[in-house]
Amino acid sequence: MNALLTMAQESYYGADSPTLSDAAYDEAMRDLQALEDAHPSLVSPDSATQRIGTARITEFQPVTHLRRMLSLDNVFSEEELEGWLARTPAEEYLCELKIDGLAVDLVYLNGRLSVAATRGDGRVGRT
Repeated sequence: MNALLTMAQESYYGADSPTLSDAAYDEAMRDLQALEDAHPSLVSPDSATQRIGTARITEFQPVTHLRRMLSLDNVFSEEELEGWLARTPAEEYLCELKIDGLAVDLVYLNGRLSVAATRGDGRVGRT
C-alpha cells in the first residue's frame, strides 16, 4: 500500500500526471493511516503518511517558508476534526473546503508581494 501511494505521489506531485483518482488516493491513504495507527511499529520515515508529495523537477529556486506549511487533510466528521486538532499542534489554523489545486505561500512586505512560493515539502517550496 505504501509503494502504491509513493508512486501515486511521485506521479501527481513530481510529474504532474496523476495515476490514481483523488478518491482512490484518499481511500488508500486512510487505509495506510489506520494500519499505522493500529501498529505504530510499522510507521517509518519513508511512509506516505509521513511526507508531503515529492520533489518536482523544476527550474524555480528553493525558498524556506517562514512557518511550516502543513499538509492539507481530509476531515469527514466532527470526530475526525477533533482527532486532527489533537495531532496537529498549532497556535492558529486555517481550515477550508478542499479544492484541488496548488497550495502557495504569499508573503507581503509593506503591502507589496515579496515572495510567492509553492508549498513544496512544507518547509521548502519553490519560487
